Amino acid sequence: MQEFGRERLLQASLASLAELLAVDVTTWQRALAVWRLLGVADPAALGMGNTRSLVLNWLKPGNLANLMALQLLPWQPTATDAVQQFHGYVVNYTPQRLIGRLLFVQQEGLLPLLVADKQAALQQVRRQRRLRAGQPADQPLFISLSDVGKLPNANFFSVLAAAGAAQPEQPAGRGSSSSGSSSVAERYRAFMEQLPQLPAYQRLLAAGEAESRRLAALLPPELAATERKGIRGKQQDTADDET
Repeated sequence: MQEFGRERLLQASLASLAELLAVDVTTWQRALAVWRLLGVADPAALGMGNTRSLVLNWLKPGNLANLMALQLLPWQPTATDAVQQFHGYVVNYTPQRLIGRLLFVQQEGLLPLLVADKQAALQQVRRQRRLRAGQPADQPLFISLSDVGKLPNANFFSVLAAAGAAQPEQPAGRGSSSSGSSSVAERYRAFMEQLPQLPAYQRLLAAGEAESRRLAALLPPELAATERKGIRGKQQDTADDET
């Protein structure tokens, strides 16, 4: 584990060390190498603090499709930014879950409300409007990336319904917030049935495949091979029938 340095290893938690020891060494060496290729200045520092992301497969095309999708967020993070700030979203969710939900938020016309952190976004709105703390204001209902990735379907639908109902001009048929969650659910299920055929989804999957090949070609042969026993961990179960 010389890649991390003696000082970092001494400061690492037992849980982090256990994560690294539970997989083949090439697994996290591959991740460090890929992060470096994607512009991360100190992959070892990022990895030691985020071993759960480090020990997953960073050459998997679906993961890299997620990375491509994250770069299309409203604030347009670079690949480096996305790895450093949103690495968990890259490797812990299937493309169907992450990309599907992001594309659905876009279809709902709510993508401009998507932010990395709701509290930080609200504070910025207050600063822009020069509001004192605690002063009431007509504030937007933001949607966080965490809402998109982590929330169960029912909660996700409620967040989108509330955000949609707060918009000054709602698309026809969206309804009020009281009935909006059920209608969002209906639209979401119909949308997800069509997801595999959507050009935007297909383009991102193809981009992930191409990026996987590009990165593999830049790695040493022993790291480019991903069919090793050391790669463990499945992406989260993201069945759309969750409650």
